[in-house]
Amino acid sequence: MRLDPHRLTLWLALFATGATYLALSPSYRQAVPAIKDKPWIGLPDSGMDASEMPIRELFNPDYHPGRQGDAFLELAWTCGGIRDAHDPRFPERYIAHVSDSAWGPHHDILIDVDKGQLLFSIRSADHPPAPSSPDTNAPETVTMRPVVSVLMSRAQAEPIRQTWNSDVLWHAPQKEDLCNDGARIRLEACIHGRYAIRSRTCDSDAQQAADTLRSAFKALLPTPEPVHQRPAPATSS
Repeated sequence: MRLDPHRLTLWLALFATGATYLALSPSYRQAVPAIKDKPWIGLPDSGMDASEMPIRELFNPDYHPGRQGDAFLELAWTCGGIRDAHDPRFPERYIAHVSDSAWGPHHDILIDVDKGQLLFSIRSADHPPAPSSPDTNAPETVTMRPVVSVLMSRAQAEPIRQTWNSDVLWHAPQKEDLCNDGARIRLEACIHGRYAIRSRTCDSDAQQAADTLRSAFKALLPTPEPVHQRPAPATSS
């Protein structure tokens, strides 16, 4: 039987139309896997866009001595930078700076998200103890902040994620009533090179959520060792 060229063209057009319909239908689109995993928490929904690195480069990090080389304190200066772009092990990093009151104890909590697991690193953020006497001949000392690490699944860390991700604590715009005499709650995030921060230390609307987040940290994470000092290593002359 001889194949009619006109009929062949008609069938090819029908097949092409059907394939296009399936590709554009909602049920087909939902079956296509996402290119990137959904962030564990993600960036805030509103306000204070300092997410792009060039914006943060306007602020000179030299005004913040002691932050360089400290992963708990330098996120604003490294997120989206050259080192961050060439270190894709943890595309999501979150840091919480918390305390029960203005007088402490203060904790730094760093969270690295690696697919289905989260690595928590916790340390004390209290000031080092004052020297017992002003002895000018005493040997030099260095401040030690021991870090304790905990590996946790997303399911285990859900109480932390759910409270952090609340509207009043993370997604509301930053308010202007900042202070230093309240229970500390400052949250940071670096998501695929974009940065965000919220401070709710004196935000009355966020106090209940902040207390819930502190309780979740206490229930799920160990208490780090206190800050201490030890003699500085001798330098060769």
